[in-house]
Amino acid sequence: MSDGKKEEIEKLYGAVMSNDETVYRLCDFEKLCGAVLLKDEELAKEWYTGEYSHSCFAVSVTDSLRRQKNGFIVILGYMRATVMSRNKSSAVIMLENMYMRLVENCSDGDDVYHLFVTAFRDFCNRFGGETDNGADRYDELSNCTDYIASNLKSAITLPDVAEHCGYNPSYLSRKFKQVYGVSIKTFIQDERLKAAAAMLRFSDKSIAEISSLFKFASQSHFQQKFKKKYKITPLQYRKNYKHE
Repeated sequence: MSDGKKEEIEKLYGAVMSNDETVYRLCDFEKLCGAVLLKDEELAKEWYTGEYSHSCFAVSVTDSLRRQKNGFIVILGYMRATVMSRNKSSAVIMLENMYMRLVENCSDGDDVYHLFVTAFRDFCNRFGGETDNGADRYDELSNCTDYIASNLKSAITLPDVAEHCGYNPSYLSRKFKQVYGVSIKTFIQDERLKAAAAMLRFSDKSIAEISSLFKFASQSHFQQKFKKKYKITPLQYRKNYKHE
């Protein structure tokens, strides 16, 4: 790497740190910022598997996977801040929000690592003001995700979301899958499961009540989907995390 490029990275990193105080300074992120600047995927991978993997995130969290997910969210903050030093588009924030959702679907450390690589590529494509032919694809669908979030306790479907947001259902189905990597049906189910998990922790409602509240076909169906996502049953989850 040339001295000029090193100096550019140092200046960029300094700007990121001074303009964004919300990110955490738990390890040296300068190499990551440099990797985004250079669009150097190998450098990013080297950083992730090297000094980053030996840093300590969320030390109070005993769950190793949860710690990795928390660390990934910190990484997103740095990549977002780096990109927004050159590209102020709200699409960059939407991109960060999308990956914050996706990491919750990761079932192990390898999943988190592969999502990091995908996110790195996506943020690099935004660096320097690059967009998808000028189309803000994340802003375009934000009204859809907002509608879904507000109606998790209703029996909403793809046609409902399409009608509310003014899209043709077929177009919306393709576009949503392209942007978020999952179908609307899967996205709605994942959001319901996350809301149900929170209710298991912070309410005294029964599992049957929670299942019915979030429109699962039956309690057994809810338990099946919950265990597939969280690797434990709703009852075990409640015992492990109640009021934690």
